[in-house]
Amino acid sequence: MRTKAKTEPTKTYQGWANYETWCVALWIDNEEGTYNEWRERARRALTGAEPTYRGQSKLEAARIALAGELKHWLEQSAPGLGPTLWGDLLATAISEVDVFEIAGNWLKELE
Repeated sequence: MRTKAKTEPTKTYQGWANYETWCVALWIDNEEGTYNEWRERARRALTGAEPTYRGQSKLEAARIALAGELKHWLEQSAPGLGPTLWGDLLATAISEVDVFEIAGNWLKELE
């Protein structure tokens, strides 16, 4: 357990932004039902994407939409979030997940 403030820069983990992002991507990818669900969501996001500002690509619009879905899913399906030590720790871990990186990775697989 750390006793001093964290001062070193954030490090990547297994090629992902951080451990939390890697962990979420790993669990989703390793469970067949969840894997299939999120790949289908990625396909729908890409098909239905509409850029919201000039210069935004369809892919970027899809990534933003899909990342929002993933963030919402993580927050809604996490057990025990609330005003407890464990709830605060879990909420902090979830907040570290780079949902944009995961969404971008799924969409890249569709190209």
